[in-house]
Amino acid sequence: MKPKPHHFHLHHNLVSFSSKPHYKNHDILYTISESINTIHNNNPNPDYSLNPTLKRILPSLTSHHITNLINLNPLSLPPLSLFSFFNYLASRPPFRHTLHNYSTMAHFLSSHNLLSQTHSLFLFIISKMGHHSSTSLISSLIQTVPTHHRHNHSVLVFDALIIAYTDSEFIEDAIQCLRLVKKNNFSIPVCGCDYLLRRVMKLNQQPGHCWEFYLEVLDYGYPPNVYLFNILMHGFCKIGDVMNARMVFDEISRRGLRPSVVSFNTLISGYCRSKNVEEGFVLKSVMESERISPDVFTYSALINGLCKESRVEEANGLFDEMCEMGLVPNGVTFTTLIDGQCKHGKIDLALRNFEIMKDRGIRPDLITYNALINGLCRDGDLKEARKLLNEMIGNGFKPDKITFTTLMDGCCKDGDMDSALEIKDRMVEEGIELDDVAFTALISGLCRDGRVRDAERMLKDMLSAGHKPDDPTYTMVIDCFCKKGDVKMGAKLLKEMQRDGRVPGVVTYNALMNGFCKQGQMKNAKMLLHAMLNMEVVPNDITFNILLDGHCKHGSSVDFKIFNGEKGLVSDYASYTALVNESIKISKDQLKSVLECPTHIGIQYRQNTDMCSCIQSLQFSQIFTEFLRVGVVLSVCISIPYERRYFGCYSQCQKPELSDRLQIPYERRYFGCYSQCQKPELSNLLLYQSFQIPISFPNIRFLTGFGRDTCLFKDKIYVDVKWNFPEVDWVSHCTDDSFPRPTQIAGCGGSTRSEHGVWVCGFSRKVKKLLKHVIKISEGDWIVRIKYVFGKANKCADFLANLSSFYFGGA
Repeated sequence: MKPKPHHFHLHHNLVSFSSKPHYKNHDILYTISESINTIHNNNPNPDYSLNPTLKRILPSLTSHHITNLINLNPLSLPPLSLFSFFNYLASRPPFRHTLHNYSTMAHFLSSHNLLSQTHSLFLFIISKMGHHSSTSLISSLIQTVPTHHRHNHSVLVFDALIIAYTDSEFIEDAIQCLRLVKKNNFSIPVCGCDYLLRRVMKLNQQPGHCWEFYLEVLDYGYPPNVYLFNILMHGFCKIGDVMNARMVFDEISRRGLRPSVVSFNTLISGYCRSKNVEEGFVLKSVMESERISPDVFTYSALINGLCKESRVEEANGLFDEMCEMGLVPNGVTFTTLIDGQCKHGKIDLALRNFEIMKDRGIRPDLITYNALINGLCRDGDLKEARKLLNEMIGNGFKPDKITFTTLMDGCCKDGDMDSALEIKDRMVEEGIELDDVAFTALISGLCRDGRVRDAERMLKDMLSAGHKPDDPTYTMVIDCFCKKGDVKMGAKLLKEMQRDGRVPGVVTYNALMNGFCKQGQMKNAKMLLHAMLNMEVVPNDITFNILLDGHCKHGSSVDFKIFNGEKGLVSDYASYTALVNESIKISKDQLKSVLECPTHIGIQYRQNTDMCSCIQSLQFSQIFTEFLRVGVVLSVCISIPYERRYFGCYSQCQKPELSDRLQIPYERRYFGCYSQCQKPELSNLLLYQSFQIPISFPNIRFLTGFGRDTCLFKDKIYVDVKWNFPEVDWVSHCTDDSFPRPTQIAGCGGSTRSEHGVWVCGFSRKVKKLLKHVIKISEGDWIVRIKYVFGKANKCADFLANLSSFYFGGA
């Protein structure tokens, strides 16, 4: 938004006023001067508009007249009277002052030491001209410098201009003014330069730029100042750049100055903060050699550095040395020492110094109490910490966020979550917002206490408060869910992390992978491993040990033999993959040898049934388990109607003769299944997602008397099924047969679907009609892979097969 002009108009007219115009007489200037003098003598608050003479002259006045009036001042009017008339004209349009008029007035005011008015005038001009106006304004001032005081009062003008630019926050223009003044061989304006330097050092967050500018100013002839050197050193030390701070310190001596005790203390403090205490002690020796006595601040800085390096005993010795020298430790010294002792487990020593502090009449502050409370909580002495809190409140100190968070963290680590939550509620009541540290402490405590749902709610509260939990916080909650067996919730939290744009680390992935492996969900663990690699998260040896342990506990005997001996030895993905491939190869070879063994020739199975119906071998469990493990039997069911939620089973209505022969009670004829009444949550879950349920075959019993052996499973078998998409450039050809009792006609049917699941073709035929089609297909150039599937995953082929048997012996 532009400021209102207030009828002030500024014109950049520099050339036409390079020299004063010559007047044959100055009648108009005398007339104006007499009118101004009369008005000011008769009225302390002059009103120039009431004077008839000025009313008559004003329409004919030009900027030339005003320039000559200021320079000549024929009646030697008081400077403030002339400045008042100058301002009056600026508010009387259509008259307009030029930049030349303003520059002339600035010189006139500074020559009479009216520096405040000069500063105000420049502020007004700068507000109109804005940024990057320094070049034109300096040029105008140089052109209007009176010849009789070129190097005297002109410096005051430039001082006022640089200060005005600095106050207007136009630092670049102020620096440019200084450079132009030096370029035109004027004396350096010391006051303006000093004012600018202090502002630059205060505002600029990059001390390197300030140092370069200071060196430039020193080269202009600005007198060096130890105070400014100290400010620059402090700026470098604040950002940890001790090397440049030392360079500034050395420049003090090169400029002919002597470092002060503040100079030494500033650099010593910088060395101690950067964990280079030894250099700090070297500087202390230099101080003493130059007969500059170290003071309390010197010792406090060194004590702080020693405590940060865990050299608490040396800090105690230095504290004693300070006291022996007659220096009285202040509150900062005691607090520094107490804080260091508390952080390094010297709580008894800290409490003793705390008592010494009070005995000497030094009043502890809030920082001192917080340091002691933190030390007591670290030591597990919550009773003494609460006692100290009450003392602090009694001394008039109000607990702050640090106090409450420290106590809360102590309660969490002590397992007293009820007290920790009470402190949280008190913070909320007193209007103290919980920060990341407070939320993390509570989440960590709840996880340690096994209250994973409360930890999850606290995590949501943390997010609602606008804080972003870090990876360790998420990992704690994920790990807690997994240890409770809820790996689904752990996976959900992992997705939440990824939605926030962060990439979970290997520790987070390991926590979830451990949960999958503990639950025997090795397929999900494998998918998680691939996700890690896709996110460019490198698995470590812990990752592979978790996977190997899962294979050993939930794999076959072959897996146990292969993986158990490799624990602690696999450290990369290639080695792990090689082991997995070796296991699969050995298992397939064993399965092949079992199927080709003559003792198992009697095994028969039909593609449309859920289980082997004819068994003449006691090794059925081993064979069928190997089928499942190497992928011969596919498992996952996605959708089950509400009234038919029998998971991978045959009910009474579906297979009555099988239920009767297996002697299953009528009301529980769900062969190896979970019905709605038995496992409603599982049935509902199957509507939304796919997963695999482990299959076991304990306690197999064989019955005879039906013409052939039949197996009965005393324990339920849980098998979930689905139709799977074929690989790219392959088609899936599913077939089924049918021989219903009513028609006694053998039929068959099948469907062919593409890699996208799109129908390609299908058939429904009597068996004898199908033979010529089979012969024709077999003559083609095909690559065929035959795979066993459950009938439940072959509903379309089952329908077509039934169709061929019921509709006139084949469609």
